[in-house]
Amino acid sequence: MSGNMMPQRYAVEMHDEFVLKGNTAVLRCHVPGFVKDYVIVEAWIKDPGEKVDTNSKSSRYSIYPSGELHVRHVQQSDALSSFSCRTKHRLTGLTVKSSNPARIIVTEPYGQVPPRITHTATRIQIQSGETVQLPCAGQAFPLPAYRWYRKESGTAVSPVRIGHRREMSGGTLVIRNADIKDSGRYVCVLASSGNEDKAETELIVTVKLSVSIYPHERLADIGEVVTLNCSIRGYPVSTVKWSKNSKYLADGARTRIIAKNQLVVTSVRREDHGIYQCFAGNDKDSAQGVAQLLIGDNPPEFLHTFDNATVNPGSPISLKCSASGNPLPQITWSLDGAQVPEDQSFRSGDYVTLENTVVSYVNISKSGVEHSGEFACTAKNDAGLVRHSGWLRVPGPPFVRPMKNQTIVAGETMRIRCPAGGYPIHRISWERDGVRLPDNHRQSVYPNGTLVVRQVERTVDEGQYACTLRNKEGESARGSVYITVRVRPVIEPFNLPPSVQMGQRLSITCTVSKGDPPISIKWLRDADSLSRGSADVKVHNLADYSSTLLFDPVRPEHRANYTCVASNEAGSERHSAAMVIHVPPRWKTEPNDVDVIKGRGVMIDCEAEGFPPPRLTWRKAEGSVPESYKPISSSSHLHVFENGSLTILDVSEYDAGYYLCQASNGIGSGLSKVVSLAVHVAAHFTNKFHAEIVKKGDDAKLSCQAYGERPLNILWTKDRQPLNAKAMTRYRQAETVFTNGSLSELLIEAADRGDSALFTCLASNSYGKDETNIQLIIQGKLF
Repeated sequence: MSGNMMPQRYAVEMHDEFVLKGNTAVLRCHVPGFVKDYVIVEAWIKDPGEKVDTNSKSSRYSIYPSGELHVRHVQQSDALSSFSCRTKHRLTGLTVKSSNPARIIVTEPYGQVPPRITHTATRIQIQSGETVQLPCAGQAFPLPAYRWYRKESGTAVSPVRIGHRREMSGGTLVIRNADIKDSGRYVCVLASSGNEDKAETELIVTVKLSVSIYPHERLADIGEVVTLNCSIRGYPVSTVKWSKNSKYLADGARTRIIAKNQLVVTSVRREDHGIYQCFAGNDKDSAQGVAQLLIGDNPPEFLHTFDNATVNPGSPISLKCSASGNPLPQITWSLDGAQVPEDQSFRSGDYVTLENTVVSYVNISKSGVEHSGEFACTAKNDAGLVRHSGWLRVPGPPFVRPMKNQTIVAGETMRIRCPAGGYPIHRISWERDGVRLPDNHRQSVYPNGTLVVRQVERTVDEGQYACTLRNKEGESARGSVYITVRVRPVIEPFNLPPSVQMGQRLSITCTVSKGDPPISIKWLRDADSLSRGSADVKVHNLADYSSTLLFDPVRPEHRANYTCVASNEAGSERHSAAMVIHVPPRWKTEPNDVDVIKGRGVMIDCEAEGFPPPRLTWRKAEGSVPESYKPISSSSHLHVFENGSLTILDVSEYDAGYYLCQASNGIGSGLSKVVSLAVHVAAHFTNKFHAEIVKKGDDAKLSCQAYGERPLNILWTKDRQPLNAKAMTRYRQAETVFTNGSLSELLIEAADRGDSALFTCLASNSYGKDETNIQLIIQGKLF
């Protein structure tokens, strides 16, 4: 209890309850309205100090979350007890006992009393998996019968089936392990002598809410359309809201909420990035999902570039490029493909403007022939790059800048630029080992001094290349470069058999037919390395150019893609093959014999694995011996699931017998298993209640016919108390056994008013129990 909270005093009252004998009494704990929302009924007390027990199966008491106490099958002895309730304040913890006890006033019925419901609930809400009580109590004479129905679409109703999750406790419907399918409107009908009273209860089964947004993280480019989907689990969902950076969203020019669970942002802008949340709620629960929208990087874009220029020797020149992008790009400069030299003749630098533009420049204070050539500026960031180039021409004699030797990979295209200087240049030519180029169809020489060789070969293309510049005055310059040709590995293709049987031996050999040494070979199984092998796969390197995988024996887990990767300085090559292993069926869940009680459902599991995945089928023996099987087709009564499990709903005696589950995938002879389904009949009555009227002094005969497997045990009670026929000289019991049950008769000689009571016939066997009630009414004779 909080130190700042004062206990809120209140008084609780109770009133006596008048009830007809044999009916249900409803006692209420009256809490003042100003604290009613904060007070719960913690316990009921019978007589001084005796807590009401509701847990035992024989208990006639039920306590409801709303606080009411039901006392079923009220007898005159109940009038001798007094009842009190104890309440508790949920906030302060204060407990208060009712100021006065209440009593049950039991009245004897004289004549017919029409049915009247005294306690029900209009709406009940619980969490999935909980047990719920739908209260229904009333009074009538003759004693009423309770029936529950569920409203379907429109005005249609259907009886509530009592089974393993649903049971009746007096007139109350108890549903255990409730799920969302139990939600709906239920109708309690109280019937007696052709009259009835009805009450309707709405049951809402809630499932705890959970929310997730897909995608959880979204990277979008400027101008793109982004869709965020809100996936909501749980029930009910009353409200759905979206927010961005903790501010609720509504439909706007670029933001639309579709069907509450989808958010669409059109023409994305940079300001759209942030945290997006989807909120779902109802009056009891709420949940939220979170997603992040990230705006992607923008590739560089040139805002300013330089043009081709011709300047006189000694003149200054400035080359400038500016670019934008996200993140800010870096600008680099090159001259004839090589980095601009760092010497006193060049001055370069860059800066960032207020508009987030990068400006870069190269300044030449005094141009010379050595400065002539193709200048290029390249702007690059994580999103991409752009390049611009232009010519700077300075009149003067030809010259060739030094070229670095190059290594080319065989099969690729070689491009060599002659770094020419001087202006004007009349002609640029290329030669290899003194032979003028081009000298074959794979070679081309372009006017700007570029040599291109396609499909490079080592034997004919490796060697010394030279370019020569000439002007019209006969002046010339020459430069050379050595080209080395490397050969990357070439793997001889290998394949695997289309079908590999589990248990056989298998080898895979990877041979490298071409490539410069040294060559390294490694194996991958899917994405995992097998270079060193493993306990069940061996790697044998027979030579520097060959490697073999050994499988001895092949196992199901070896099914994978196997890749050979061969590498050298020139590059790498890979070749892959898929190993498909056929595995005969084997039991994952082997079916077993099953016993089931008539009227209930049963599931017989049958699950097999293998490759290809086995097909599972069910058959049922047509006779009483396990032979001559007939295929089973799924229906509303029998259903075969994809995993092979057979489900039978509302089992009857006709479902008993032998069943065969077969698993086959075309590999081997397949699997099969015969199981038996034994159907047992629980003790039960077809008639749950009737009344017998006998005149005083006449003999009374009460009969109950029970059905079920033998042995059947039948017991009589009078007003819920054991009946000892031997101690009652006027009472005699007789029992007749027949094929599918027993008939028990209770004979009462010269009945008098003391025999008026509720007689209960209880039947039980190894598979269940049931009861039927007979209201015996003794009427006085008219004179």
